[in-house]
Amino acid sequence: MAYLKHIEYNEELNIARGIVRGTSVIHKFGRNPSVGGAPETIIQQGGTYTYLTSPSTVYVTSSSGNDAAAGTGARTITIQGLDVNYNAIEETLTVGGAVGTAQFLRIFRAFVPHLDLQGRILELLV
Repeated sequence: MAYLKHIEYNEELNIARGIVRGTSVIHKFGRNPSVGGAPETIIQQGGTYTYLTSPSTVYVTSSSGNDAAAGTGARTITIQGLDVNYNAIEETLTVGGAVGTAQFLRIFRAFVPHLDLQGRILELLV
């Protein structure tokens, strides 16, 4: 016996499900603790974010001496964003190291990629 299954077409859900070719999902979240009467960007400090008008390289620095290539703090930071064509890009940079080579038009996430359960930085060796 054959059964027909009705699948409602909802583009947003189907993109999230990964069944729409040429698309992907970025789970972006944030908080703005004091939105006023005008539109604002969802960023912790509030206000309106000014976007870059042309792509730029990035570098990572820290005021802590532990955050460095040979330190006991953050050794690397992974930056995720969009290139000039709005394609997703990612670059992992050494804290206090050289300027990256990727050209970012938007940056939407930066994180320390490797932590153990005690919060210590672990460097992934491949």
